[in-house]
Amino acid sequence: MLALSPRLERRILELAATDRIVAAPVDDAPQFETDTPVDVLRAMVHVRTDGALVVPVWSGASDQTIWSCADVNRVFRAVHDSHHLATGLGFDAVSEHALAHHICRLVDKRDRAILWAEVHGQVEYFTTWGRFPVAQREFVRAYVSDSARTIEQGRF
Repeated sequence: MLALSPRLERRILELAATDRIVAAPVDDAPQFETDTPVDVLRAMVHVRTDGALVVPVWSGASDQTIWSCADVNRVFRAVHDSHHLATGLGFDAVSEHALAHHICRLVDKRDRAILWAEVHGQVEYFTTWGRFPVAQREFVRAYVSDSARTIEQGRF
């Protein structure tokens, strides 16, 4: 499957390579609650002998994303979580909003709406409906087109 934005995907992979971030997929990675301190994530990561930061990420729900494949989705999750560590931002909606702004500054302006929908939009959906969208690719497309209506419908 082709990424929703191949340019954005290349940038995420570049960030992972430059920052030496490695995704370690696990089936039972904890789903962080909104009040989980970032130190819980910090305790889960480790640095390999070659200096790479190994970030455990949940391996599930990676088949309907904006990325070309599940592996790239997991790399994005690791990059995203590494920025939680770098910024000290937690997992509540306000912190995720701030992190979305932070991460969006790292990508091409043409891709910011997609990444904003991927990060902030999905948190907004979760806050409203108590679950993340399953059809993430479809959700991101709809959110970029009409964010308020997409959240209001709750059909993802």
